[in-house]
Amino acid sequence: MQIKVDIKIFIFFLIFLITKKIKIYGILMMFSLLHEIGHFICGLLLGFRPQKMTILPYGLKINFKTKINDLNKKVKQGNMLSVKKIVLALAGPLTNIICIIITVLINKNIHIIKNDTYANIIYANILIAGFNLLPIFPLDGRKNS
Repeated sequence: MQIKVDIKIFIFFLIFLITKKIKIYGILMMFSLLHEIGHFICGLLLGFRPQKMTILPYGLKINFKTKINDLNKKVKQGNMLSVKKIVLALAGPLTNIICIIITVLINKNIHIIKNDTYANIIYANILIAGFNLLPIFPLDGRKNS
């Protein structure tokens, strides 16, 4: 698997460092990583092979290689590959929703997370899951063809 790092990540890091919001950027990047791990595990379970991972200023992105055998499998009127791509696209936002639930349950019972950090974790996961469900090209909600 090829790994690329976008150089603009350092500019974003400096901006957040100068504005003293590096903690928020760290939380966003950490949950973005968990989001992509959700895609990664789901992709492996569905039989996709990871081809490239790109670390971007606003998160990560994993590209998978499609098996040729999957291109011709039909499910009623659709294509099995399309079903797999939909499941793969939903795996990331679902991971963020699970992170929200776990954070709420842990903080409800143990109260180990400070209020501002707790709010940042919840908002970061809502932001990542919500934006990735939008039907825009680079995001998970885009049309899978």
